[in-house]
Amino acid sequence: MDYERTGFPNTASVVGTEVGASFKGLGDNTSEGDKTCLAFLDKALTQRGPDSALYMSFGTLMYPDLEHIRYLLEVLMSLEEPIPFIFATAGMRPIVSDEMAKKVNESGRGLIVPWAPQQAIFLHPATGWALSHCGAGAMYESLCQSVPLIAWPIAVDQPQHARWMSETLDTAFELLQVRVGLGQKKAFRGGPEGTEIVGTEEAIKAEIRDVLKRCKSEEGHRKRANAKRVKQQIKEARTAGGQIDQHYELLRQAIVV
Repeated sequence: MDYERTGFPNTASVVGTEVGASFKGLGDNTSEGDKTCLAFLDKALTQRGPDSALYMSFGTLMYPDLEHIRYLLEVLMSLEEPIPFIFATAGMRPIVSDEMAKKVNESGRGLIVPWAPQQAIFLHPATGWALSHCGAGAMYESLCQSVPLIAWPIAVDQPQHARWMSETLDTAFELLQVRVGLGQKKAFRGGPEGTEIVGTEEAIKAEIRDVLKRCKSEEGHRKRANAKRVKQQIKEARTAGGQIDQHYELLRQAIVV
């Protein structure tokens, strides 16, 4: 915001995040769909332990290339050491074929649902990682529950969020080979030489496998620890007299003046 103020005469204040950090769970407000998701995570917790499951959602408005989604699911279904996963398609049009959804749901490895109780899933002890387009809502909800991300940005502010999460906060891995359009230019990530975007099925699947492996490595543990640190910073910012209150006061002063 300091940079933005150099080009605009009006005062700007940042007063977020306004995510419900006090969320404790669904309680009695549980639908059958919610119960299915939470039962799946309960089973994952029993069989695989804490932080073992992956939650995936791309929001409701934008979607990756449908072939790329198929590649992702094929990788998850082929892992020698299964990763339990929930995929909330949550969209206005089908993004997974009926055949693939049936295969996943019958396998016991994953659960594909049209909608999922996202905050309750982030809160569940079985949830270890979330794969997200890095929309602002999902990004902050994950941080408020200290869940690190696998970033798959699609458009608008999402690439900026993905870079912030992966490089500044160090709480995410970003997938690069899934980029399309202008995003297929060389990515200035992955070291001083950058990363060439190949974008083939083989390259995309190889990157997904690599990232899933890194999630369980020391690098992944570091990102999880950073997510916990950021959660604490958000908690402190929300306390009386904290950073959010301070910015509200700056905004109030600007309005009064």
